[in-house]
Formats: sequence, structure tokens, C-alpha cells
Amino acid sequence: MPYKDLAVPREDKYSEDDMNHLTFINNKIPFTVNLPNQPYVDDFSEGITHECFYIGMNYIKVNRRISDGLILEVLTDAHTMKEIESRKINHDEGCDSFVIDAREHPWEAAYITGRYYHEDIPNYEEELGTTDFWGKPEVWDYHHTPETGVLAQIYYVNSMYYNDGKFSKPKFREHIIQRESFDDLIQVHIRDTERELKRNVYKPEDIEYIKKYGEWLKTVPETYKNIKHWKIKFPPLPNYKP
Repeated sequence: MPYKDLAVPREDKYSEDDMNHLTFINNKIPFTVNLPNQPYVDDFSEGITHECFYIGMNYIKVNRRISDGLILEVLTDAHTMKEIESRKINHDEGCDSFVIDAREHPWEAAYITGRYYHEDIPNYEEELGTTDFWGKPEVWDYHHTPETGVLAQIYYVNSMYYNDGKFSKPKFREHIIQRESFDDLIQVHIRDTERELKRNVYKPEDIEYIKKYGEWLKTVPETYKNIKHWKIKFPPLPNYKP
């Protein structure tokens, strides 16, 4: 398992009864987040999890788009239902609202409000079985940003729906660059090197580096055909002249 260590100790200890019933203790409601087998890949088959704590209000009233059920925003929140019901809400056209009990749905409450915390997630590391531009063994690693909650690193924000009394999982956050676009970009860079080598404006050491860079680019499609493209470590671009 490429995650270094998932045995992260909890700051607080909870009884089995507390965990099973999601009892609100010290303004913390525990919930579990499933981590993908590896970043950017929508596969959770290895059952990797990370413990989190919702730290917001008990009740959250949210704005929902009627046409498709998209949850738009938090309208108000409170520790008691009485407080929620006492507040008048004016709905936008085409919207309605409903109340989420965070003690029953801490995962969803945390995702919608962003009010949760967790211990740092161990870095993901993977040996690629290849060598880089400099001939060194390649290891790809991914660092979960401590300032960004784990849910926002796995899922796109504002992409959860609520229909027929059920929440949908938000849209999974895949890598922003698709493989086809990446392959096209490699060909563009290869043509750049070929173009620059025809110009009589570079020093011998610059020409040597541009040649080496171009030759390396040509090996990328075959060398990394079974490796996710975002894991490829690129050398610095040649310093092309205007």
C-alpha cells in the first residue's frame, strides 16, 4: 500500500457507543472518509480510510435547486431545530430548502460547510520502475495539503445533489489534464526542439541540451504508456531564445 502509514492516532478517545451513535461530544462528530487507492483515480477498492471530525452546528438549512437537486449553499445553521425554525428564509426562484441533521449526516455536513478537521494524511509514494531524464529511479509522491480538507482534495466543491431523500456523492476530482491532451502537448514540445535546433543562435552547450531534451521527449509515449501522465517528472525546459 503506497500510503506511508494510515495508523494516525486520534487526539481524543471515544467509546464504542459514542462512535456507533455519533454522539455530539465537545462539538465534534466523528465520521470516516474513504481515500482512493491513489490520488486522481476514482477507485476505492482497497478500503483505505481516514478519520475526521465535523465541528459545525447540529442543524444546517441548505438551498437546493429544484430542477436537479443541486445543493447550492448554506442558508442558516444552529444547534437546535427550534432556532432553525424561528428564522425566516426567502428562497430564490427555482429553489427550495431542507434541513440536514449533522449528527446523522456528518460527512455531508462537513462537505457542504467545510467545518471539519482531521489529522494529516500520510503522503502517497509510488516507485514507477522507470528512470528520469538524469537516469535516476523515479518515485512519484503526492502531498495532501494540510490547509485544504481531504474532502475538497478528493471531490469537487458544489457538486452534491439531494433527491428523493438521498444525497449523491460529489463529483470525483480527476487530474485536470487528460491523457490525450498530454500526448498532444508532448508532440508540440518535440516540434519546438526541432524548430530551435535549426536556428543558429545557440551556444554548443545549449544545442546539446535541446537535443537531449528532444530525444527524451520522443521516448515518453512508450516509456510511460502504462503510467499515469501526471506522475512523469519533466526536466527543465530549454532556455529558448526569442
